[in-house]
Amino acid sequence: RTTLLVDDDDAVRDITALMLRRLGHTVITASDPDEAIHLCQQPGIVVDLILTDVIMPSMNGREMVRSILSHQKAAKVLYMSGYPADVVEGRGAVDADARLLRKPFALDALREHIGKAMLAGT
Repeated sequence: RTTLLVDDDDAVRDITALMLRRLGHTVITASDPDEAIHLCQQPGIVVDLILTDVIMPSMNGREMVRSILSHQKAAKVLYMSGYPADVVEGRGAVDADARLLRKPFALDALREHIGKAMLAGT
């Protein structure tokens, strides 16, 4: 599996990338939505899963995912956030039915949420 990991926090991104690799994923990282969108437009890049922070400085996760899915139509999506779900939904950063992984999370929780996201779709 190839996972695009997008988070503007270097430490969170590095630790999460390590966890994903431990789960057997090939990881592509981006520090912001613009970088993520650019990476996904490159020829030969195929992303199976987008794992992204919800609230980032330049645009929210939902806006970024919509742009990426125009190039990566088969990608599944899993959002992550340290904010409470009602705050995330209140900001319009994700759709109400979106899969949301609460930060901080353990390896087992990451594995479980990825499994559900891959089975259910975006």
